Amino acid sequence: MAEVARPARAGSLSFGIGSGGSAPEVATPPLGCREGQWILRGATFPGKGGLVRIAVIGLGIFGRTLALQLHRNGAEVIAIDRDRDLVASVAGEIDDAIVLDITDGEKLQQHGLDGVDCIVVAIGEDPLPAVMITAIASDLGIPRIIARANSKFQERVLLHVGATETFSPEGTAAEAMAQRIRSPGFVHQLPLDDRWQIRELIAPEKWCNSTLADLRLRQEHELTLLAIAGDDDIEFSPGGERLIAKGERLFLLGPREILDPLIESASQE
Repeated sequence: MAEVARPARAGSLSFGIGSGGSAPEVATPPLGCREGQWILRGATFPGKGGLVRIAVIGLGIFGRTLALQLHRNGAEVIAIDRDRDLVASVAGEIDDAIVLDITDGEKLQQHGLDGVDCIVVAIGEDPLPAVMITAIASDLGIPRIIARANSKFQERVLLHVGATETFSPEGTAAEAMAQRIRSPGFVHQLPLDDRWQIRELIAPEKWCNSTLADLRLRQEHELTLLAIAGDDDIEFSPGGERLIAKGERLFLLGPREILDPLIESASQE
């Protein structure tokens, strides 16, 4: 029989978006919520009582961190693993923590997995359970299935059996580290497709005390400066006379082939 560990504050995540409810102290509403719907990286899901329900399968370092962060962001999270100690490590901090045979489709359905908006298969060691769970999730009709892939072959298999997208934490971390080593001012990036990205970086020394008009980012480089963030505030769509100050964070939208060399060059003293 599956064991369910519920937090002492179970049910505290009961605020409704657009229903006059208020968010609990432990979470803040995420960006992109409107009229009972939440937008999660491009996909819009109807909220059940104002909440998006996400299941995280596999509670290793990545899965546990993801489950806790999703809960802090205001989602209703169900965390599942067959390891009792791993489940105990998140019990009391999320909505449901369940010790369960993660390859048993009937038990997953009994615990409400067929009613979640998104499932993240975060199993990293053995590829077979990840493939089985992905296929089960597809059969249950879960609209968004995000599965961890450790190789290109596993990625193809996961997509074939029903994953809507795949991810590789190690690959993503390695790419980010390589970018940081090459460009010291680099902070984050958000790929929009194979070519276009949003990059967050610390204002390069060469750009400081220059106006946006002087930099001519759009005219000469096809780049759009979406926002500038300081210590206490963020300014969206800054005008051409805006001076760049040291230490400010810039959010740039543009093609990868232009962003890479431009940021690398600007980061060099």
